[in-house]
Amino acid sequence: MRRVITKREVAKVRTRSLDGAGSVQADGFATRLVKYIPAETITALGVLQAADYTTYTWAVGIAAVLNFLYLAVLHRAGVWQIIVSYLAFGVWVLLLGGSEMSGFYTCMADLVKMDPDTFQKAFIPGVALFVTLLGPVIDEVGDRFVVNR
Repeated sequence: MRRVITKREVAKVRTRSLDGAGSVQADGFATRLVKYIPAETITALGVLQAADYTTYTWAVGIAAVLNFLYLAVLHRAGVWQIIVSYLAFGVWVLLLGGSEMSGFYTCMADLVKMDPDTFQKAFIPGVALFVTLLGPVIDEVGDRFVVNR
């Protein structure tokens, strides 16, 4: 299941159960990290791009809609997971964009005073790593705050 299970959700299940013990366990950091990466949506984007039926912009739009349907409807993921998944998806779009994103790379590289190729090869992967790690870290901090209260 792609839905992130936090310690807050486990606490809710335990307070609702009669015996106080639930068989549900909270996801660890590594599990959360894997669940926040929108791998299925990125695969769908790759398939749409490889099929060459649409432009890259349309493929991104279709994959974004599929991401929401997959997480919200099929897995009933929480709002935070959907937000972080979209942030990660946006960064992956930048990583996989290639020549379609060259204008964006040039514009952003000018803002930070870098060479566009260096920007694409160094800065974007760093942003991808940061955004991917952001969700599980915030979840972990939130869980520790709730549990220690």
